[in-house]
Amino acid sequence: MATQEGARTRVAVACQGGGSHTAFTAGVLQGMLMGCPPDVDIVALSGTSGGAICATLAWEGMLRRNHDLAFSKLGGFWKRMAARGLVDKFTNQALMSVMSLRDRMVLPEVSPYQLPTWSADYFRDVLLEFFDFDELRKLAAQDDAPALKIGAVEVLSGHFELFTGTELRVDHAVDEIWLIQINPSTAPSVPTETHEILDRRNALSGNLSMEQELRFIQSINRAIARGDLQNPRFRPIRISRIALDRDLDSRTKLDRRPGLLEELREHGRTKWRWFAKERAEARGP
Repeated sequence: MATQEGARTRVAVACQGGGSHTAFTAGVLQGMLMGCPPDVDIVALSGTSGGAICATLAWEGMLRRNHDLAFSKLGGFWKRMAARGLVDKFTNQALMSVMSLRDRMVLPEVSPYQLPTWSADYFRDVLLEFFDFDELRKLAAQDDAPALKIGAVEVLSGHFELFTGTELRVDHAVDEIWLIQINPSTAPSVPTETHEILDRRNALSGNLSMEQELRFIQSINRAIARGDLQNPRFRPIRISRIALDRDLDSRTKLDRRPGLLEELREHGRTKWRWFAKERAEARGP
């Protein structure tokens, strides 16, 4: 969909979750913040799990009108999450070794509730280091603040909850959705090994609700194109994906090696440059 000549394009950015793989999302957002097309207004960000953290860090930079700060925080957060200390490196390697063994033999399962809480405490401390929630609530009250929407599910009831930083206003109707996708939509071959089956099941379950939402938008687009839906409240929305196209299995979503996280961020920045170039070429002069 092309907007009218001279009109600005209103974009919502959606960030899929995926553990350590979400460092890719941080890289994409870093590229976006420092090189967003001049005709684009980012009017909303959303995310789940690690994608929610990345979206919120970018949102904060937009609220403060300080993209350099957001760029720095997106990189700083993943550096803090990386396994850098001797004990942390050993723990990370031990976890990866256990995950590899599970691909070859049956191992006893251990509930996370039976493990020490130091990792959860550390994660909570990192969040408090990077987010001043009271100040963010005040900043979110600005009239021109972009919307923020965080998805979560209540474990006991299965109820899906949407937390909003600011509401998406009528004057912020969206023209495009940029989806930063972590889980692959397709598989190169039929999974036959146990770990391959688990990887594919993980990807499909992570994509299920996302694909349902995207198909609903596409059905609305088709109805508008056919003339079946003429309500002026609805407009066609272009959907674009910026996908993590690396061959990574699901266990690496728990891998916090600094080299891996930095490589994923750099790949995200590269994919953003490709996306921005292809978008500009498609729109023409």
